[in-house]
Amino acid sequence: MPFIPVPAAKQREALDFLKKYVFSADAFNISPELLNKLAPERYEDFSGTTWNRQRVDYPVHERALSIQSGPLNYLYNPITLRRLQDLPLRYAEGEAKFTMGDLFTGLRDTIWSEVYAGKNISSIRRNLQREHLNILMALALGRLGAPADASSLARANLIGIRSAIIEAMHVSGLDAETAAHLCEVRARITAALEAGIQR
Repeated sequence: MPFIPVPAAKQREALDFLKKYVFSADAFNISPELLNKLAPERYEDFSGTTWNRQRVDYPVHERALSIQSGPLNYLYNPITLRRLQDLPLRYAEGEAKFTMGDLFTGLRDTIWSEVYAGKNISSIRRNLQREHLNILMALALGRLGAPADASSLARANLIGIRSAIIEAMHVSGLDAETAAHLCEVRARITAALEAGIQR
């Protein structure tokens, strides 16, 4: 049975779904009323779960990052990236293609949208950005065994994000957490890029 590549439009549709419902700035806009109603079960069970619990409130940041990191790690998995590298060769001449560059650019623009717009970044978004940053740095430094093109794209993404951060830091009105986050990310990107040059 021959392979039939998923049409590029369908792949973009799938990525757009993740961008909107998992990675966008609005993906986890939970009302305080609902958030204050979320709580773990407090009835005792046979395994003593109630007594082993450290928090009685809902760990919203941990849950949001858990939901986001699964798809993010899958999309940047070395096997996924190798298949994406091969994918354009499987399309017929003149057929629209979905490339590794499309993936990297789409995720970068969505995850770092506040930086490009010069806006404050929520705590849930800062966690996602740190997770994305860790993946890009590992790829740029060749630590994940991904294709060389993925390392090059990751490095280009890091440079682009750092440039956007430098611009955003000139915007007045950023809150203290956002400003500190941007300073830290810029320093980490610079260190990773310098380490990559030495490598």
